[in-house]
Amino acid sequence: MSMRLLIECARARPDDGAIRRAAAAVDDWERLLEQADRHGMGPLLCWRLERCPDVVPAAIFGRLRDRLHAGAANSLKLAAELGRLVALFDQAGIEVAPFKGPAIAWSLYESPALRQMSDLDLLVRPADAQRAADLLVANGCRPGYGTDLRFFGSNGELPLTSPAGVPVDLHWALAPACFRHALDMDGFWSRLVTVSIAGRPMRSLAPEDLLVFLCIHGAKHFWCSLHWLCDLARLIDRRALDWDALVEYSRARRVSRTVSAGLLLAADMLGAGVPPSILAGARACPHTARIARRAQLWVGGRPVPRGPRALEFRFQLSLVERPSDKVRLCWGILAPTPAELESLSLPRPLFPVYYAFRPLRLMAKYSRLAARRLFS
Repeated sequence: MSMRLLIECARARPDDGAIRRAAAAVDDWERLLEQADRHGMGPLLCWRLERCPDVVPAAIFGRLRDRLHAGAANSLKLAAELGRLVALFDQAGIEVAPFKGPAIAWSLYESPALRQMSDLDLLVRPADAQRAADLLVANGCRPGYGTDLRFFGSNGELPLTSPAGVPVDLHWALAPACFRHALDMDGFWSRLVTVSIAGRPMRSLAPEDLLVFLCIHGAKHFWCSLHWLCDLARLIDRRALDWDALVEYSRARRVSRTVSAGLLLAADMLGAGVPPSILAGARACPHTARIARRAQLWVGGRPVPRGPRALEFRFQLSLVERPSDKVRLCWGILAPTPAELESLSLPRPLFPVYYAFRPLRLMAKYSRLAARRLFS
């Protein structure tokens, strides 16, 4: 019953009566708090329940208020750090576009404190990626695994930590290699819009581009966190979207399954206002309907697959529509990652050796795991 309450609170157009009924039916408030934290819903849950505090145990409501206050303080901290980093990029003449986190919190939520977030995501052009990474390091950011971008090419992002202790993800792509075709990066930059973050104007993704990205990002992670779906539903209900252009774009870019599945989830679970004609087309596609059914189970609380297992691979493969991108997905499994760098340090000219080392490392890792399960 606790997931029902979280889902009611995640709606962009909530029903106070439904929230009250769902709250009254909760029989394990500790479990609710655990699920709210796992789904990034603590601050939003508190804000919704303030309309019916009489059905919430006082001690639980006090802990929820703590989460709301912590969310407000964290939002201000992240916004301040974002402003500092964007100023560095501006001074260096590097075009940067913040997205996710503060950009969504300040533009789609009644208060940025309601959107739980823990890091900053910065997008730069691929040609500027190395210069941007060097700039961040020169100004006190600590990379988690060095700054050799070849080890991060499969996802196109470099993790760092700012001097203020804020995790920062520097992106020069918005999806894994098997989905790069779905995102018109040159078009992204020409369509950027201005959003206000803590009173400062910044450039971020246009609504239609953000919708495609959110659908891909959610699917890549099995839609296992409700707040990602909450972002998508709010975008649908609070922005004037060019639906015809979205449909045409997703078909042309061979990503209609992933986008349509995200729209189905947002409409069926959170009541987002997706046009009926688009929903009808999505339901008529067996691939899309199957993806949405699986994701709905994961959003609803079923444990999601972890690690490079068969279920994960099959689900990811079902999202990819072009044969060439299925090959890229398979090849991406063998692309060197920071784990290889941690296991074997080689001079930069010997980087190609990591393509042979990675499958050997994975074979050894999963052989050990299989042996433990067999003899445990």
